[in-house]
Amino acid sequence: VTLEFRDYAYTNGVRSLGSDPSIVNEWLTLNPGTIVVGAGESVEVDLLIDPPSDAPEQAFEGAMVVLASAAQVNDEQGSGEKVRVEVATQIALNIEFWVGVGAAENLYPTFDIRSLEGRIGDDGSKEVRIYFENTGLIPLKLSGSAQFLSPTFDELTFGPYEFRTKDIPTGQIGFVDVEVSQELLEGPWQILVAAQQDGIKQT
Repeated sequence: VTLEFRDYAYTNGVRSLGSDPSIVNEWLTLNPGTIVVGAGESVEVDLLIDPPSDAPEQAFEGAMVVLASAAQVNDEQGSGEKVRVEVATQIALNIEFWVGVGAAENLYPTFDIRSLEGRIGDDGSKEVRIYFENTGLIPLKLSGSAQFLSPTFDELTFGPYEFRTKDIPTGQIGFVDVEVSQELLEGPWQILVAAQQDGIKQT
């Protein structure tokens, strides 16, 4: 059995598992160092992650890829010498991980609501695209709402319309498209946007 950490990669806000090993592997010590599991047995493995003192403050998110290959032990011609032979069959299992390096108070979500724009969707629906910037050290997946208030008529409101963003990596700008009522017309609306993650809220 082998273990390898891989970071998530982001393309247009869509998350996928990268193919290259994460730097976290360089800080990883396994005990036992070689993992062999006999038939019908189970093995407990201790993982120690020890970042160097000069490692930058950063959060790492991805999956620990567990690769298991079948093996059989042969006795070469009755000599008493045991030889392990790897069999081509492999089973892969991905276990998500999150590793934060740095002071705990810096490893919480921080973000800005940058701007928004009206759009017509591919199906003719009306949408508002809201942009967010991830200014923190950890990936974002925000939930929230948008509400439209008339500055002239107190009772005239639309929403709140709830949303949830795709993943927004550190240092990047992401957006979410929020479908609104077809009855919402152009005009000087006041728009209240609220977004949050892990108890951190921005409006």
